[in-house]
Amino acid sequence: MDTQTSAQTGGRSGLERFFAPRSIAVIGASANPAKIGARPLAALKTNGYQGQIYPINPNYDTIGGLPCYPSAQAVPGPIDLAIVSLPAPLVPEALRDCAQKGVAYAVVFSAGFAEAGPEGAALQREIERIVAESTLQVLGPNTAGAVFHHTAMVASFASTFMSPPVHQGSGIAFITQSGAFGVYVYNLAQQLGLVFDYYINTGNEAGLEVADFLEYLADRSEVRAVALYLEQVRDGTRFRRAAERCFRRGIPVIAVKVGRSAEARRAALSHTGALTGAEDVYDAVFRQSGVVRVDGIMELLELLDLVVKNAMPRGRRAGILTSTGGGGAWMTDLCRQAGLEVPEFVGPTREALEAVLPQFAAASNPVDLTGQMYTQRDLFRRCIAILARDPAIDALVLLSGGDPETVGVGVPETVVEASQSSDKPLLVAWVGAPDWFYRKLGAAGVPAFRDPAHCARALGSAADYATRRRDSHALSPRRPADLGIPRLRETLRSRAGADGRLLEHAAKQFLAQAGIPTAETRLADSADDAVAQAVALGYPVVLKVESPDLLHRSEAGGVILDLDSADAVRSAYGTVLDRARHYAPHARDLRVTVQPMLSGGVELLVGLSRDPTFGPVLTVGLGGVAAEAMRDYTVRVPPIDRREAREMIAKLRGSALLTGFRGGPPADVEAVIGILERLSALAEGLGDLLLELDINPLVVFAAGGGAVVADALVVIEAESP
Repeated sequence: MDTQTSAQTGGRSGLERFFAPRSIAVIGASANPAKIGARPLAALKTNGYQGQIYPINPNYDTIGGLPCYPSAQAVPGPIDLAIVSLPAPLVPEALRDCAQKGVAYAVVFSAGFAEAGPEGAALQREIERIVAESTLQVLGPNTAGAVFHHTAMVASFASTFMSPPVHQGSGIAFITQSGAFGVYVYNLAQQLGLVFDYYINTGNEAGLEVADFLEYLADRSEVRAVALYLEQVRDGTRFRRAAERCFRRGIPVIAVKVGRSAEARRAALSHTGALTGAEDVYDAVFRQSGVVRVDGIMELLELLDLVVKNAMPRGRRAGILTSTGGGGAWMTDLCRQAGLEVPEFVGPTREALEAVLPQFAAASNPVDLTGQMYTQRDLFRRCIAILARDPAIDALVLLSGGDPETVGVGVPETVVEASQSSDKPLLVAWVGAPDWFYRKLGAAGVPAFRDPAHCARALGSAADYATRRRDSHALSPRRPADLGIPRLRETLRSRAGADGRLLEHAAKQFLAQAGIPTAETRLADSADDAVAQAVALGYPVVLKVESPDLLHRSEAGGVILDLDSADAVRSAYGTVLDRARHYAPHARDLRVTVQPMLSGGVELLVGLSRDPTFGPVLTVGLGGVAAEAMRDYTVRVPPIDRREAREMIAKLRGSALLTGFRGGPPADVEAVIGILERLSALAEGLGDLLLELDINPLVVFAAGGGAVVADALVVIEAESP
């Protein structure tokens, strides 16, 4: 299917006609330059758009020397793109007219839809129905539009785009869910010397959304980086797939995601569901799909600047040169805080530095050139050349300061020459120079920062991206053996209560069936039966009470540990039931379980929950009764491989407990990795059926001893009555 056919049949891959339209109609066009409907007409002309322009407004015969038409269907030729600037109530009818005409795309400036209350939301649903029932694709409503400078496609009313930018060809695309703020970011980028070739504001996303444009840009040869300003992702699967495609092609996707505050979510029944927040999931998705998440607009633009200037490093190792020892120490701290390594210079590199540096200068990392840097220009060049040859260095950082005209003649020229002679990126952190200095370095392709902290942060983010790309091919997923998903689905349905829950006994049976090691657990109908089960299992044992109305049994005193005799078991049986009845007088179906006492291991929490945008979420953290209070956990979105599972464990603040804390034996991390892999496969196989799966604790024994589920809860989608 070719591009045009794809667009006409409602496919979203045909965005070539959106960004390179042969004809554009402006619905609601105006001859009054003060009105929004006049602005795209003017912008298309001043930017040099070469296609057909059709003003549409029944109140005019001509606008700006162009024939004006009463409707889209009255236009004599085909329309690739329609720009709609009408009051909100008139928009649906205009879009129906476009759909009947066969218009491929529409950009709806108009506000007053889902953002404006129930009436507006109803209007937006009309737009969504039109999109669903026709081949018309819609950007917006409530959008500041879209711009592609290469084709002079300016479908925007923002004054920023009324004339073409001075520079083009940066290869940067900017997708924003905020119109006005997106324009502010575009303007700031221009002030810093960055021009976005693409500007796309998705607005209310009644049709086209962020993932559509990310998919398209991933395959564009001119695109070097994509910047995102996100409030939310609507289609998590497509977003992740598109971001991964960009990552594989080496196109950095850099995102500012707002809304870190807690979002309304379904009340979680398990520890796992209670722990994981929406922003944890976004962080995990970004990391796994190669998106670099930054915290601010300057950080976004500074990282984009490295891309444009071909200053992305190959790894994390930084070599630092400075004219000040104290500044060098600070730069070292900043680099390490940003996740960079500052390795010592050894062997030929150190010998070469010592041969050219004055005796009072430091040949370590950072290299302290002292004030000789300004008086001996060749010294700086030679040191840069030495570090550029060192295979143990991935990027170079120069920290200095002062007015270059005061400290030495030709400083910027020297820096530029040194940068051009190195095949490794050189970043300059220069404190206190006049504006012309930064502009001169920037124009020559050298990233220059006023603040050393910004320099280190940008390099750290770039190195993190480079390292993830390098490591992404190191290990491939190792799928566990076939889990027998149809059989597991049947087990879940048959064992779940009316509310979709499988309590401990049934949950453990399910997990054992899925190949996850569990502590054998038996039901006891009486005190004597509990003793019999304890004898069969072997002392010491644990007694627990379970009921669909008693989720957190420890709070009710419904768990008694380390029972080592028949008398102790008999007493405990009555005690756990009495405590449960006192704590929850209306608790239903009270039962008692008996299992072996597990001791000597590290307790983890492992589980699955469901995010409304991205689906299953896998969590691992320190477990036990204080899991939610400790909040030491990491999350990933399945599928994961062994490398990802290992990284999840290593990211825990308490990971030292698993590696041999204070002389203790290391825990069986490989067993945990295997369980995480298996849970990932379960999540994929069971899909929407599985809502929550909580293993707390998973007892992890010393290396070679495995890991065992001590307690569990499973929640599935309850069947409709």
